[in-house]
Amino acid sequence: RVNRIFRYMVKVQKRFGKCSGCLISATHVLTSAVCVSNWDARSVHIVADRDPNYIYMVAVTKIIIHPHYKKADTPLLTYHTKDNNIAVIKMKTPISFGSHDYILSVTTAIETPYGLNTSFGACIFVRGGRIHQPTTYARNEEQPSYRLRILEPSECERAGVQVRSTEFCAKTIDPANLLTLEDEGSPLVCDGHIVGIYTNPVQPRFLPRYSINGPPIFVKVISHHAFIVEAMQSE
Repeated sequence: RVNRIFRYMVKVQKRFGKCSGCLISATHVLTSAVCVSNWDARSVHIVADRDPNYIYMVAVTKIIIHPHYKKADTPLLTYHTKDNNIAVIKMKTPISFGSHDYILSVTTAIETPYGLNTSFGACIFVRGGRIHQPTTYARNEEQPSYRLRILEPSECERAGVQVRSTEFCAKTIDPANLLTLEDEGSPLVCDGHIVGIYTNPVQPRFLPRYSINGPPIFVKVISHHAFIVEAMQSE
């Protein structure tokens, strides 16, 4: 099963909603704010599928959304995404699989140019939105992974996507594998470091309509390092 390879992937799940996230510590998950902005922590579980016979399902004690994220983001005049679309989830108990290779590095990604460098040749995006069956706590299918190339802002613009300085887009995924709302919060990982969180596009008033075949947009982790660290240290 692919989750044995991409061990950092988890599902952020409640009764009538799912999205994706990644482990950044044994007790913390990084995801998008859109994923959890309307959810009560008491009704959310982190689902980690690592063993054919067992699914880890961990309760959540706290959801920390970026302070400048706005649910409505009223104007949405010039961008295809909501601003500051990032959040940290704190779990009630640690997830442990006997090693630390399932935790993505955040600190290293901040202290180096990761997240800004467009020359990576090994950036991996793992879809989190596919599941075996439409049950509340369903086991993940083998999640397809893609190698993506981070694009320059000018390349994004030529592809019809306007990104902020705190975002980037990547080379278009095969249109046959369109992303869904359940992929919201999935990470882009370059050379073993998390550099971005997938953010599902919206349709701004004064921009061309976002094409379903357009390049996926990611929130830069490097731009939100202070928030992530503070959220992880909060009680």
